[in-house]
Amino acid sequence: TLSAVLTLLGSKKTDWDAAKREMQNAGGFIRRLMEFDRDHVNEKTLKAVRGIIEKEELSTERVRMVSAAAACLCQWVHAMVMYAQVAREIEPKRRALAKAERRIKNLKKAFGME
Repeated sequence: TLSAVLTLLGSKKTDWDAAKREMQNAGGFIRRLMEFDRDHVNEKTLKAVRGIIEKEELSTERVRMVSAAAACLCQWVHAMVMYAQVAREIEPKRRALAKAERRIKNLKKAFGME
């Protein structure tokens, strides 16, 4: 779980020592999670994280049997991956909507309806 968290956060090292260093400042670690820029997760990072969380032992339910805290982190990782996937699917639709709204605005202006 911590490996997936560290991967999402952009850490080069994702071993236990790196995780301990990252969590030494608990407030800073939690702040990084809360302020995580989920709108800009690149495909390489997503692929790496998917490889980690798709392992059966990293399901939230299985992790919860060992640690409630780790289960929360696991759930956060799953949520960030799902958000990134959905955001990628709807981005073309957002762009099309913005384009259509600009066109409507321009047409209203052209017909004096603004």
